[in-house]
Amino acid sequence: MTRPPPRKERSKITKVLLFPILAIFFLVGWSLYWIGQQETKQPKKSINKTTSKQKEDLELIAIPQEEQTLLS
Repeated sequence: MTRPPPRKERSKITKVLLFPILAIFFLVGWSLYWIGQQETKQPKKSINKTTSKQKEDLELIAIPQEEQTLLS
């Protein structure tokens, strides 16, 4: 049985350079999450419901497509 090759560790310089980038991503993501939570707490406006009489006046029809003819 063979051992898997050891993992290469990141150098300290790489970790130090990646930390600010990861911190910025975290702050942007958290702030977007927080803004989204603030919008859902606002009271929603009620939607006017249509009466049954208005629904009876509605008519749906299908419009056939016209065939294109070639002019010779």
